[in-house]
Formats: sequence, C-alpha cells, structure tokens
Amino acid sequence: MKDMDNIIKEIALEHGVLLRKEDPAFLFASINEKLLAHYGEQLVISQTDQQKALGIVIERNNELAKQASAQMITKAAHYVHDQIYNACSQLSELIGKDVRAEGLILQRDLEQFRSTLVNQVRTVHWLLFGMTSLTTALLGLWLGLYLAR
Repeated sequence: MKDMDNIIKEIALEHGVLLRKEDPAFLFASINEKLLAHYGEQLVISQTDQQKALGIVIERNNELAKQASAQMITKAAHYVHDQIYNACSQLSELIGKDVRAEGLILQRDLEQFRSTLVNQVRTVHWLLFGMTSLTTALLGLWLGLYLAR
C-alpha cells in the first residue's frame, strides 16, 4: 500500500480531515488492494491458458493446411497424369498400326510434359507451404503483439 503518512497528508491538505492509521478507510483500501491483486493474478492465469489454447489451435490449423495442400496437389498431379495417359492411349488406337511408332514418340513427349508438370506442381506445393508458414508466422507475430499490449 502507498506510504500511509503521505496518504494522510494528502487527505488532510485536500479535504481538511485528519485520518489515523487505524481508520476504517485504510482497512477498506487494504481489502480493495488485495482483491485487485488477487483478481489480477487470476486474469493473468486465464490469459496464459487462453494463449496456450490459441497456440494449439493455430498449430493444428497449420498442419491441416499443409495436409490439405499436399493432398490437393497430389490429386491434381494424378488427374493430369491419368488424363494425359488416357489421351495418349486413345491417340495411339486412332492412329493405328501403321503410325504406332509416331504415337509412341508422342506419348513419350507427353510423359515428359507430365513429368515437367508434376515438377511444377511440386514447386507450387512448396510455394504454398512457404506461404502457409509465413502466414502462420505473421499470425503468431500479430497475436504476440496483440496480447502484449
């Protein structure tokens, strides 16, 4: 509690009333100070618990985003592969026996294209992973600054 002698002086100067250290007003002020300290501690504990829970949620969402990105890119690559493979098969049948050699060359070229496309999809996957990580880091920074104020 603030120095009682100074409080007594300030009240005497401001209100013209002389209090004693045993005065009930000091009892109430002391009780109030202890209640504020207690509830302040409870608030800090609650805020810490909420901060931990939010960190867990953010981490889980980050993991889910990574998994969803990986699955989406993998499915897209498989779909593209299947479409290219099916197109090559149909083309080979249409061309017939006489030009099958040309069809095989085209199919090989399309497989190389698919391979290049899969590599590009992987690059996009890593880009999305980087963006997700950056977003999570920025969200964590924002949360830290928000909770710090």
